[in-house]
Amino acid sequence: MEKTIDYPCVIFKSNANNGVYTVNVPDVNGAVGKDSDEEKSIQNATDDTETILSHSGSYPTPSDLSSIAREFPQAEVRLMSLDLARIVALRKKLNS
Repeated sequence: MEKTIDYPCVIFKSNANNGVYTVNVPDVNGAVGKDSDEEKSIQNATDDTETILSHSGSYPTPSDLSSIAREFPQAEVRLMSLDLARIVALRKKLNS
């Protein structure tokens, strides 16, 4: 069994909001992270994505990184690796 699943995430930096980074995960509806630090915003998005998926019975198929990059040319796009064991543990905690 795989231990991780990788989803593309889209990173936007807003100069208007004192340099706040917003990270969206297009494949997981509602998954987002924000922070003034880029890595913290990615971690926030990772945590949010894992929480959302722990409430779901399945995982969406990850989109191709290059297709997401073409869709969001004004942003940085990279893969976000999610810990499947953490998602399963969150799911078990919710169901107990």
